[in-house]
Amino acid sequence: QRALLPAQAPDRSELDAAWRFIPSEAVGGDIFDILPLGRSHLAVYMLDVSGHGIPSALVAVSVSQAMAPHGGLVLSGDVDLPLERRIRPPSVVMSRLDALFPMERFDKYFTMFYMVLDLDTGEAAYSRAAHPPPILCRVDGECLRLEEGGSIIGLGGGQTFQEGRLRLHPGDRLFIFTDGITEYENPDNAHYGMDRLGAALESSAGPDMEESLDKIMDAIRLFGQGQRPKDDISLLGLAWRGQHGRG
Repeated sequence: QRALLPAQAPDRSELDAAWRFIPSEAVGGDIFDILPLGRSHLAVYMLDVSGHGIPSALVAVSVSQAMAPHGGLVLSGDVDLPLERRIRPPSVVMSRLDALFPMERFDKYFTMFYMVLDLDTGEAAYSRAAHPPPILCRVDGECLRLEEGGSIIGLGGGQTFQEGRLRLHPGDRLFIFTDGITEYENPDNAHYGMDRLGAALESSAGPDMEESLDKIMDAIRLFGQGQRPKDDISLLGLAWRGQHGRG
């Protein structure tokens, strides 16, 4: 499962990326990755397959393979076009995944967030399939939830997904996570929840994403008092440096 996660952060001065993954006791279905798409674009995704164990992990592996740039899903097959013009919109990728992974075939469904980021402009397009809404913390302190999208993937028939758009500004931070965080329980069986997570994200502000994630994970562990998570915990943070990061 860990072998399918990013090997290292992308070597791009515009972006600072870091992540944390804490598996539950069983093999699960959390997968996330950052994919370079040519010189000027990155794709970012996170998914959570229903259930635990080997069947969920196998679906996660299959989706991960389909999402690879050579997998024929995120890029069109028109090789005569420049690579950047072959990038499929997130809403199209989600619809194609829904057609490829029907629940009646795999006996599983999954939630997912997928975003394509233009590294030259900071503009991004995204879509969400019933995944916990990522939180965008602006440099001025305002935090927004990215909610555009549709239902779970697995309904079949290539359902339609809505697409959201945004522009990142230097100092903005984006956090993508699975419900293993918000549903993490302490010894009193209370859930960590979105309110506590939002407060942790706001208080973690700083110039270094690794340090920010350390603060967030410390807050989660303090709440849990050593409880083993019942579900995988995945957290991916992206800090936009933009033109300032290029020096």
